[in-house]
Formats: sequence, structure tokens, C-alpha cells
Amino acid sequence: MDSQVEYVDIALAGRLETLRQDFSLHLKGIVPHELCRLLIESIDHRSPRCIEKGDVDKEIIKQCEKNVFTDELCTLLDAYFEQQGYQVMWPRVDVVGDDALTSYASTTWHLDHGLKGSLKLFVYLDSVADHGCNTLMFDRGRTEHLRQAGAFPLSLEERKDDLTCELEKLHLSTEHISFDLEAGDILLFSPFVLAHRCLPPQKGKKRHTVCFTVTPFF
Repeated sequence: MDSQVEYVDIALAGRLETLRQDFSLHLKGIVPHELCRLLIESIDHRSPRCIEKGDVDKEIIKQCEKNVFTDELCTLLDAYFEQQGYQVMWPRVDVVGDDALTSYASTTWHLDHGLKGSLKLFVYLDSVADHGCNTLMFDRGRTEHLRQAGAFPLSLEERKDDLTCELEKLHLSTEHISFDLEAGDILLFSPFVLAHRCLPPQKGKKRHTVCFTVTPFF
């Protein structure tokens, strides 16, 4: 076997094992930094008119798709979903501002609801170090204990941005899981298995991401 092919196979196997065991994966340097910068400029200069804004978003998503859904990532997704197959759905451009605690529901701990087995794929166009708006998660075990304890109500008004008390009552670690995401990195995770929340950006900062939902075939 060619050494380069062997290296790719080993790397793929490692990523697949991580995704299956942890239900999350950090992929580094997928979208070039210069392209990230250009896409952020396009986002920030979008027209407020819905039609024009939608056209810009479509082009941004198209540019991301070219860099994200490479043969390597598609092979990983093929292996993860196995015979069931997968499809990429509901792409969107997302900007989170420093008013997120009052304007963005995902700043509270929650589980997504939808097609079982689906994954969320976030392309970070700017680095967490620049804005502080990271995605925090709890592992599968703690998530299940919290779910059974009723810590993830459907009502947005009842959700919490701090589950320290709930975790301590269950004698579980309060440490969250997060990654040092840089511009061009991907966060791939199961939002149905891992409880998660989005930290609000620092004052005067914004987070720019492009999000895709990867679902099994219906």
C-alpha cells in the first residue's frame, strides 16, 4: 500500500472512532483563512433586503460546500452512516452578536429534536479567540443523566445557561467539553446526543459560522 494512502486510511479510522465514541469531532484548517475573511466581508455587507441577502447567503454556502465536502469528509460521513447513507440539509449562514443572551435561544443548555442520528456541522469563519463565542457540550453520559432529571425542558423560557447545581446534585463533573476552534475549522457533533449551548460573544464582537445538518436518509 502507498504510504500516503495508508496515512489517509489511518487518519480516517482515527477520526471515525472519535466521532463514534465521543459524538463530536474537531477538524482543523478545512477552509482557507483568506476565504474565511472574504466570506465574513460578504456577510457583513449583505443588503437587509431579503431577496438580495438570500442570494449572498447562497453564494457563501456554495463556497463553503466546495471546501468542506471533500472526498475525505464524504468518506468519513459514508463510514459513519454506513449503509443508511446521508444527506446534507438546511444550510444556513449564522451571525451571533453580543446581545445573544436575549436574542439567540441556543445560549441555553439544550438538546436538538429531529431525525435521530443526525449531525450538525459548523464551519467557524472566525476564531473563538477573537470573539469568545464557543460551543460548549456535555458528554453522552452526563447528558443522559441530565435528560432524565428534566434539565432540558422544551420551553425556551425554562431553559438554563448554567447547569452546575443540577450536575452537583447528580454528583457529576461540571466541566464542559469545548474545542479551540480557529477560522476555517469545523465542529461536527450530534446535537441529539450531546447537550450543548453557545457562549455569547464578547462585547462588541460577532461570531460568523456556516451550518449544515447531516441526516440519515429518511
